[in-house]
Amino acid sequence: MKTYERVFKELSLRLSPFGFERHGTTWWQTCAGRIWRRVHVHKFRAGDYFRVHAALHAVGIEDDAPWLNGPYSYDGWFEEKKLGFRSRKYDFHFHDSDESIGRCADELRDYISRIVIPWFNSWSDERKLIEAMDSPLTAKAKAFLKKVPIQLPEPTAASGRGSS
Repeated sequence: MKTYERVFKELSLRLSPFGFERHGTTWWQTCAGRIWRRVHVHKFRAGDYFRVHAALHAVGIEDDAPWLNGPYSYDGWFEEKKLGFRSRKYDFHFHDSDESIGRCADELRDYISRIVIPWFNSWSDERKLIEAMDSPLTAKAKAFLKKVPIQLPEPTAASGRGSS
């Protein structure tokens, strides 16, 4: 097994508590309502490092090549800043050792949990995704979601709104 594939295997284990499952070679995804939350980890041919991309896509309107419409890291690293000061630097380089593979998978997980998942959560309101001018969804995806009504769960007796 190639070294980067070992990193991906470790990353899958680290992302499963967040509900992500590996989809294909370099994608991890989870579904929130009618929206796919997707993470793509790009392995560079020129070296042993990754770039991370995020994307939101409407379920049921799948294109042949999913577009990347969310935050992304730099090539092999990302620097998180708070109030203009560096608070954390993530390093997505690796080499062929268990320690390096584990460290890289940890760094990828930390970046995804601290940067990507909060971005996903900021778009958790489907109406905002459809109506906001800065929505990451394409016009085609917005139109699709507008056509298909949002399915709200049926009220239950436990919620106090059930029938008597």
